Amino acid sequence: MRILFLATLLFAASATTSSPAMAQGTPAQRTEMLMQVMKDKLTLTADQETQIRAVLTASQEQAMKDRDAAAGDRTKMMTLAQERMQKTDAQISAVLTDEQRKKYEPLQAEMRRRSRERMMQRPNGQN
Repeated sequence: MRILFLATLLFAASATTSSPAMAQGTPAQRTEMLMQVMKDKLTLTADQETQIRAVLTASQEQAMKDRDAAAGDRTKMMTLAQERMQKTDAQISAVLTDEQRKKYEPLQAEMRRRSRERMMQRPNGQN
């Protein structure tokens, strides 16, 4: 379940933008969109915000490296993404309080649902 959380958050954050160009965004923009969702839903402290922003930034940077390393191999890209998301999710969970983790799980489910809806709306399964 948690494996897909960050990917879903990334999709959800990109869907909140007003133009197709913004939907992709830069890694910094995606990180900030994710931070806003997490701040709003999880009521992060300033320290948590700093720690989670660092985790998300590192994950975004690794995603770009993974994309290059996969060299168009979708299976490899998915494997690398799942590994990266597991690691990122564990790092974020470690920063959250028990109460925040309880809010985190329904947030994950909602983000996955929204992600699936958006993926179904894409023509020919395009990314």
